[in-house]
Amino acid sequence: MSSICYYITATLAKSVERSHLQPLLAEHQMAFVPVECSTAILKVRGNDRCYRPIQRHCDCDTTLGIIWRRGGSVSKRKIKRLRRHSSLSEEAMAEFVAAQKHQLEKAPETVQWYNFIHAILGTREVWHLGLILQWWDPKPAVIKRHEVVKKVDVTPEFLLSIEEEVFYDIQKER
Repeated sequence: MSSICYYITATLAKSVERSHLQPLLAEHQMAFVPVECSTAILKVRGNDRCYRPIQRHCDCDTTLGIIWRRGGSVSKRKIKRLRRHSSLSEEAMAEFVAAQKHQLEKAPETVQWYNFIHAILGTREVWHLGLILQWWDPKPAVIKRHEVVKKVDVTPEFLLSIEEEVFYDIQKER
């Protein structure tokens, strides 16, 4: 793997049989290819296995993988250019930014992740799913913080706001 790409790593409890999830993975076009867990992830979830959830080389060009560069919606450079070259009012500019963010929320990859997370946590066998977006580096990954999120709080907007090096521990309701 290249050391210049962003990757989303997913974790599941070791007790979860990946073979039982194959129909669900196929339905949502996900892969769950086993990868080595960093020591930082193992400190948070020692009884989990790590997976690459998508079949692409990396997540740099996916809506979840590049969102950190967009500050949650539209690049600052694009807004600056719009301000300089258009006669849009601040109100119209805010509407434009909101529309762009809404477009990202409805992007196929965002919807795919949303549907997948809700489906996998809807199975009897899976009670939590860990997600982390991090720069691929041969050195152990850093986790800035561990954030527990309820399944009901996972929305397209939440997915677009994930931060780099934050371990999101998404749990089903008990």
